[in-house]
Amino acid sequence: MPIGIYTKINMSYANYAILLVLLMVHNDVITEAKTSTKHNPIMDDGEWSKINGFFEKENSPWIDPDTPLDARKIKSSPVAGFSKDEEREFHLVFSDEFETDGRTMHDGRDPRWTALHQDDLTNNPLHWYSHDAVKTSNGILNITLDVHPETFTYTDRSQGDTDNGKKRKTFNITKEFRSGMVQSWNKFCFIGGIIEISAKMPGDPRTGGLWPAMWMMGNLARATYLDTTDHMWPFSTNVCNEQTRYSQEINACNDNPGYGLQPNRGRGAPEVDFFEVMYMDVFPSPLLSASLQIAPGKAKQRPWLGQMPNVTWYKPILANGGSLNEFFFGAYTWDPNVTMAYQTDTVSVNFWLDESFYERPHIFRIEWEPPVEHMKDSPTALSRGGYIKWFIDDKLICAMFGDDLQAVSETEIPSEPMYIIFNQALSKDWGFPDAYFLNCKKKCWSCLDPECRKCALPRNFCEKNIPASFEIDYVRVYQDKEDDRHILGCSPPSRPTKEWIEGHNERYILWESPEGSKPLQDIQRGGADCTDMANCGGSERGYCDDDFGCLCRPGFTGPRCLAPFLDAKMDMYDEVYPPPANHMWRTTVAAGVAVLLAAFLGLVGCRKLQRRRAGYSSIPSRSFSDNSTNGITLNI
Repeated sequence: MPIGIYTKINMSYANYAILLVLLMVHNDVITEAKTSTKHNPIMDDGEWSKINGFFEKENSPWIDPDTPLDARKIKSSPVAGFSKDEEREFHLVFSDEFETDGRTMHDGRDPRWTALHQDDLTNNPLHWYSHDAVKTSNGILNITLDVHPETFTYTDRSQGDTDNGKKRKTFNITKEFRSGMVQSWNKFCFIGGIIEISAKMPGDPRTGGLWPAMWMMGNLARATYLDTTDHMWPFSTNVCNEQTRYSQEINACNDNPGYGLQPNRGRGAPEVDFFEVMYMDVFPSPLLSASLQIAPGKAKQRPWLGQMPNVTWYKPILANGGSLNEFFFGAYTWDPNVTMAYQTDTVSVNFWLDESFYERPHIFRIEWEPPVEHMKDSPTALSRGGYIKWFIDDKLICAMFGDDLQAVSETEIPSEPMYIIFNQALSKDWGFPDAYFLNCKKKCWSCLDPECRKCALPRNFCEKNIPASFEIDYVRVYQDKEDDRHILGCSPPSRPTKEWIEGHNERYILWESPEGSKPLQDIQRGGADCTDMANCGGSERGYCDDDFGCLCRPGFTGPRCLAPFLDAKMDMYDEVYPPPANHMWRTTVAAGVAVLLAAFLGLVGCRKLQRRRAGYSSIPSRSFSDNSTNGITLNI
């Protein structure tokens, strides 16, 4: 046999051996991968992170790739006459364009948003919140209010934690109207910057009843979870006040608050409202109210409702049709322990809307500058500074400055990490004629009962406002990268919230939730059933795998890979099919065996070759060309 061919055959044995071992390893990897979890949480553990040496806002993972390039920067709008206010450039740090159809915000499906799925007990409501009422379509986020009755069972706790050893009584509440609330609580929060939202109002502009709202609140309180808002909402003060210290749970008088909180630093959950909109037959047009809600409020000499304040009160700058809201100046929060009751203050501006706000999106913007940490760094001599400004379609309607808050109530411009909330509500206290004062024969609020339509519901409500879709076109947040007060995160070192929330877990979950429940589920990445890539966001967002369902590409998450999130850096295909870390030793051992086996077979081949050479005389080399080699010259 020719020497060259004989040697190649021996080396082929070695190659086959290597291939056999590698196939065994690959089969073990596939088997192990199929038993691994599909649902990989991508949220971090709440620690304050840096990326490439810069704070997170320098390389924010929250930017939606669908945001146009010409919307990546914005300039602030100074208020004339305020010397410390100047134009600055702000850079995009968060955006959601809602361009991908079919996104849902169920708990655990989206890194930015959570759509609530529960009853609402705030503000005398007629609705319940369903996560199915919230979804994206045609490039917008829809929050739809319709008729979809649901019954909720509650335990009577009026007798305290026990009922004389007897089983507590239960009662049912049926809510006819279904709506939605979306919040970024404990997911995306920020301190300071510019937030801009494009939205279209729901329903008919000349029919009352609907209550759409966009607002922000401090992360220490979770909207609609009453145990989290008591004595937390809407405090925004860092003054140790003996008269209000017991009503503010985390107050500046406390030397050792625990839970990772700074000593002698007042904390709370202030509220900033982009708008709340209502219409009643007595109005000339729909009314928008934009507000700052803070505590502690002014306890004495308060203004009278329906009149311009004739006492010391806040003096916001008003412009372009904005007017002071004379019909709401705050609320008194009752508590059975009188030392824990407290007054809140609301500085609110009204703005009349025309029908175009119900026909196309308009732009609502808030510019928020937090106060400085120390008076020595303040731009003013009275307070630690800061401001909030409200704009509609780039026109200022109201501005509030820190000096004003300090002078009236010793409160301050919010410095808490704030999250974003959208919702559409129905309330007997907002935009509804109250049946108990209208002498209705049947005191009810229902589109299913003709008798209820005659008196308690706004005129034509069921015909013109059911269903009603509240449409959000986009959300964008900008910050000044050079300003240390502008921060991303729900638990930054300057205003931590993580340990407090974990230490009071029971407050942030629904009443009577199973033991061990968490406020938020881990984000499910991939895993949804699919038949092709279209079920997984298309080829740019994910793959469809026969065994694992949707597998997300880098930059996308959620069960169907529809939600953008740049911190999801791993390609799930590469994550699923390589060997898991705890089985890397198998690969290493198998590779070593393959090398040793190849060396052994190669040595055997050489020995056989040497023996053959010893018994045969060499054959002269000659060249020939064979068609099977495509003209390549072989030496044999």
